Amino acid sequence: MTFTAFLENLQSTLVVRHIATFDPQLRTVSSSQPPEVAQAIMKRGSFDILPVEDGDSISCYYERHDHDPPCLKEVTVADIVGADLSLLELIRHFAESGREFYLVLGGSRIDGIVTRADLNEPAVRVLIYATLNRFELLLSGVVEGRYKDARCLALLSRHSREKAQQRLVAARSKNMVLRPTAYLNLSDLVTICAKTQNTWRTLGVNSRKELASLYEPLAALRNKIAHPGRPLVTASEDVPELWEQIATAVGAVSRLGQDLHSSQ
Repeated sequence: MTFTAFLENLQSTLVVRHIATFDPQLRTVSSSQPPEVAQAIMKRGSFDILPVEDGDSISCYYERHDHDPPCLKEVTVADIVGADLSLLELIRHFAESGREFYLVLGGSRIDGIVTRADLNEPAVRVLIYATLNRFELLLSGVVEGRYKDARCLALLSRHSREKAQQRLVAARSKNMVLRPTAYLNLSDLVTICAKTQNTWRTLGVNSRKELASLYEPLAALRNKIAHPGRPLVTASEDVPELWEQIATAVGAVSRLGQDLHSSQ
């Protein structure tokens, strides 16, 4: 399987059910229990949302209010996502709606919940990391198409250039010589492309500033993804930013992949 096929398969197979919470881990109350029970559970567990089960399905939910008893709300279509919805689509939904949670429809019944905090789960990280890896590989190809040798290193800052040259020297000392881009990181590749005007159209931008604005944050995201202890999302405003970066990476992968295919 090629990396392209692997990535496409990953994007379609990593879905809501991989990060959502279902029974028996899901904390709920019965529709027959009084509101006081729900309030005590929410206070004890610091829950903002507490689903209410009616039979074997969730029919409504309690929503916490800071200085008032929790409010009982009926489930609407806007509250629900399917268990097999792709994680890419879920992140987009969270970004566009500003919501903190969705109830999850698994088959014929609502039996789970997925929250904004679940966007920090490993499955989301795997998806983003694979997408960024593909972007980095394609960007390496763009640079290699413009620079056939190590001349591209001259476009880097002194510090970055020296780091890349150190990697080259170390590789040669072990009788291993790869293409120069193999010793660059994603930030280096973005810098080189930003300073190479004939790469701008390939990346869908019209200026160095626009390219840097769009693609430099992806290097920071890649570094964050590589450290599992660093959260991707801690507040509502983080989600639109995360989605914008993911959409940029997915769009770039599609654009560069098509450009590579048409040039072969």
